Amino acid sequence: MPLSLDPVNISDKLSQFSELWTQKKIADLNDYEIKLAKLKGNSSGIPTRGPTSCTWSSAAGSRSG
Repeated sequence: MPLSLDPVNISDKLSQFSELWTQKKIADLNDYEIKLAKLKGNSSGIPTRGPTSCTWSSAAGSRSG
């Protein structure tokens, strides 16, 4: 696979879907898939300007943050 260093516009990717709680793959990084999900509800006191999430997974498993 050729190396690509093109930046990903997260706002643009979030605007391409409306489903809540559904992960969408937006990029690959080495052995990782970079995914986004729109969430709704309490953000545990962390101020945000809208739906925010970062999820990554690899052959070894998945992590959310």
